Amino acid sequence: MNRREALRTLGAGAAAGALAGGAVIAAEASTHDPLLALVERTRSMLAAVDAIEDFTDDELNAVMQPVNVLYDEIAYRTPVATTTAGALAALRFAHDTMEHSCEIINRPLVGAALAYFEGRA
Repeated sequence: MNRREALRTLGAGAAAGALAGGAVIAAEASTHDPLLALVERTRSMLAAVDAIEDFTDDELNAVMQPVNVLYDEIAYRTPVATTTAGALAALRFAHDTMEHSCEIINRPLVGAALAYFEGRA
């Protein structure tokens, strides 16, 4: 993917994120989980950014803008997990981002997953 294609993908925003693949437990596939949807959108946007090979600092700032909006949603308006798949996706995403010191999003992701599992206990 070249820079222009990545920018178009990022510009598609939620539409691109809505089409993102992921492991979903079959029994829950038809259930809407707002946390799962947010994690999938964020992963999709990050994949599009990672696909850009060469970019200037200004270009990086521009393509990260939509990702930062999603990070803010995770950090400050974390949706509730309503499925096991959503809770597990949150835990996986928190785990995968720990190496990048994304504490601002890891705590809400883990908290949302814990709330789901604690509600089932």
